[in-house]
Amino acid sequence: MTTTSLPLISFQRALLFAVLLIPVTLSAQDKPYGSVVLEVLPRTLSKDRSATLIDVRSAGEFQDTSMYHAYNMGRLKGAVHVDGRELPQRMGELRQRCRGPIYVYSSHAERSRKACSIIADSLPNPVVHVDGGLVRFWNGSVRLNDLKAMVVTDLPYELIGGPDLCQLVDDKGVLFVDVRPGVIFERGGTELIRAGGAPVNRIHIPVEALTMRMGELPKDGKLVLYDQDGGLAAAAALLLTGSGHTDVSVLFEGLDGLLQQPHERFPCQGKDWSSTTPYRLVAAEDLDTAEVRMGPVMIIDIRSNEAYLGTSPETWRNIGTLRGSFHMPADRLKQDLPALELFVHDPIMVMDHGHDGNAFEAARTLVDMGHTDVRILTGGLSGLQWHVRNTPGMAHWERWMLPAPGEE
Repeated sequence: MTTTSLPLISFQRALLFAVLLIPVTLSAQDKPYGSVVLEVLPRTLSKDRSATLIDVRSAGEFQDTSMYHAYNMGRLKGAVHVDGRELPQRMGELRQRCRGPIYVYSSHAERSRKACSIIADSLPNPVVHVDGGLVRFWNGSVRLNDLKAMVVTDLPYELIGGPDLCQLVDDKGVLFVDVRPGVIFERGGTELIRAGGAPVNRIHIPVEALTMRMGELPKDGKLVLYDQDGGLAAAAALLLTGSGHTDVSVLFEGLDGLLQQPHERFPCQGKDWSSTTPYRLVAAEDLDTAEVRMGPVMIIDIRSNEAYLGTSPETWRNIGTLRGSFHMPADRLKQDLPALELFVHDPIMVMDHGHDGNAFEAARTLVDMGHTDVRILTGGLSGLQWHVRNTPGMAHWERWMLPAPGEE
C-alpha cells in the first residue's frame, strides 16, 4: 500500500488535509478519503469547528436501544446520526449541513468505510474515516483517556474492557456473574468454553434462570456480568438494573473479546483470571513478526480447502491468506501432520478464519498428539486483517496479506 498526498482530490481539499495533518492512505482500490486514529480524534476535531462528525450505525445503536444488545455501546458526543443505509437519500441534507471536513465512524469500522466511499464520491468535502470505531475504544479504553470525555451512553449499566476487569478481579466486594446458558457446560463444555477461564469470586447463573435466582445477587453490591460475546450479559444487565440493582457492569464483547486482547490489556490472564489450557493464546497485537519471518513458528491455516482457495460459496470466508502459513484443514491434522516430521517441541500456531471453536479444538488435537508448544492466533486471519486496517503499529502486517491461491 502506498501513501500519497491526495492526487485525486481538489487543491482545496488537499490543503485542508495538510492543515489538519491527517494521514491519507490510498491504493488503486481505495477511495479518496483520509483516516484518523482515536488517539488524536478529540484534538483534531477541536482544531476545526467546521468539522461534522457522523455516526452511520442504526438508530437503535445510536440511541443504545438496539435489539442486538452487544451493539449498544454509546456514541461520540456531538455526532450527527445518519444511518449508512440512508446515505444516498440524505446526501442533499449533508451537502447543505456540512461546510468543512466530514468525520465518519461506526461500531467496528466496517460500515463507516463503506459510508466514507459513498460520501467521498458525492460531496466535495474532505472525508475522514475514524479507524477502529467504538469497538477499539471500549477494548482499549485505558490507553485512550483523552477520548473518554467524548463517549456518552444511555445504558443503565457500565461497559468494561480487559484492563478494567483486571483491576476488579482482586476486589472481594465484586461478584462476577457468568450468565452463559447452562447447556454449554454439559460434558465439561467445548474447548473454547474451557479456554475462557474464570475468576475465583464467580457465580454461574444462566440467563434463562436469572429471574428465579435474582435473590442470590446483592442489590447494592458490585456485579460484573459476562458471557461469550457480550449479548446475553447486556440483556441480563437490563433485567437486573430494571429490578433495582444499582451497580452493574458488563464485560464488553464477553470472553470472545477478552481472549483477543494483548497481554498489556489483559494482564491478569492465567493469574487472577485462571485458565488451565495446555496451549498459549496469542493476540494479533502480540504477534511477533521476527518469529514468523525467521521460521521457528509454523503457522497452520486450518480453514477448509474452499475458504483457503477463495472459492467458498459463502463469500465472506474468502479473505486471502497469510504469507508463510501452511494450509492443513482442521479435519486432516491427525492424518497429515505426521508427514511434516515436526519435533514435538517445535512451536506451532493454529490460525482459523476468525475467533471460533475450531482453532481451540485443533489446538487440543495437537496437544493430544504430543506437541508441547501449541499456540492459537486469537481472532484468526480476519482479526489480524482488522488490526491492519484499524490499529496503530499494525500496518506492517499488510505485507503479509496475500490473495487466495485460487485468486492469483
